[in-house]
Amino acid sequence: MAELATTLAGKKVRTAIGLSSVTGLNFSWHPAAPVETYTDWFKRWIDAGIGFIVMPSVGIAHKPFLNKSDEIQCYREALWRSQFKAKGSKGDYTYYFTTGAIPTPTMDHGIKRLDQIKKIAPSDVPIIASLFPPISPEENADMAKRFESAGADMIEINGGCPIDPMSRKLGQAVAPGEEFGMFLGCSTLYIKPIVEAVTQAVKIPVGVKMTPQAGYPGMLAVINSSIEAGAKYIQTTHTPMGILPPDIYNGGKGSWPLLKEIGANPIATVGGGEAVRIHNYFYTAMASAFFSGRIDVVGSGGIVDGEHAIQSIMLGASTVTIASAFIWRGVSYLKKISQFVSDYMDNYGYRTIQDLRGQALQYIKPWPEIVEQARQLKLVARVELSKCTGCGICADNLCNAVHMGDGFSMIDEDDCSACGLCQMCCPVDAISLVPCDKSLAERIQINL
Repeated sequence: MAELATTLAGKKVRTAIGLSSVTGLNFSWHPAAPVETYTDWFKRWIDAGIGFIVMPSVGIAHKPFLNKSDEIQCYREALWRSQFKAKGSKGDYTYYFTTGAIPTPTMDHGIKRLDQIKKIAPSDVPIIASLFPPISPEENADMAKRFESAGADMIEINGGCPIDPMSRKLGQAVAPGEEFGMFLGCSTLYIKPIVEAVTQAVKIPVGVKMTPQAGYPGMLAVINSSIEAGAKYIQTTHTPMGILPPDIYNGGKGSWPLLKEIGANPIATVGGGEAVRIHNYFYTAMASAFFSGRIDVVGSGGIVDGEHAIQSIMLGASTVTIASAFIWRGVSYLKKISQFVSDYMDNYGYRTIQDLRGQALQYIKPWPEIVEQARQLKLVARVELSKCTGCGICADNLCNAVHMGDGFSMIDEDDCSACGLCQMCCPVDAISLVPCDKSLAERIQINL
């Protein structure tokens, strides 16, 4: 039977599937909520079999609200707005989240929650304390030491959170002392001294949560600086920034349900969905390929089912964290994900997560390395006339090999480069790439 237990930064985890910090941002995390409510909330994931838990980030206190009722109302409103979704294929949704009023919990608040989780978490379910650092390296080091003393198994420096950019006025510059969250994760200048201070202050492993805003190849510089500063793992992505499509039939106003009457379109983050997941795959693969053996990679972003978890691990992730799956399919769905991964490993002969890890990296190659091999392939596009409706989309396109004849699509095989464009754009799947007698190199001569 497959063994789902593995390690993250040298710490044993009972399964490679962990809980993203965003899943803790419900009312139970709020300073006004009873500590016991928070315990009950996380017990659901522990009972479902989660492998490790990343706590919501803790930092300096925000300016107090006028009164407690205002604070609670703002928090509920933010959660309600986060439920806006756009449906994708096979029930794979993209969600938008925005807020102007989620307070960053204080250290005392975070330690109380940590203490409660440690009481119910098994020893092989590490608890990772997350720091949200708009403060000096020295203050981050002090926060990390307090969490270590309170029983945290690892420290994660949040270099990806977009909360502040969501509330920043358009065009407003970043002032000194405001370089945190995704500002931190985009810059080697900011991230390295903080990671260095924290790793020198504690004995437990330290990781860094990346931001997709760092881009490529900028992400490589951030990861390298984190490694040099002593980080033991990186989490590949946070939610990227975004806005909802404007309503073109209503003067370009926003389409947030709560804000429909005023038409506002606040800056938001985008989670779940294939676009976020593909970004996660790319970050995971690049981090694994460039820094193999130097740092563990936690794949994160858009993981909804067991296939997505396996794909991330095949691209080099040692573990994954999940939020999207729980949002769309519930906490209990974790058991189905774990069972799928276990069954897959048994069926395909992978005994451990380590056996599975990085299997797909051998097939990721730059185009110049494979162009000549590709030119020797004997493939051509062909139309299945019984399916073709004669819509003409493939012919009214970029390819010179396709034309219309007798009301159907026709392909000149001597000019076909088997690029797959016609197959991709056909609305009824009437075109396929099939074997043929001549290779691409024999059919198409390229004169440079």
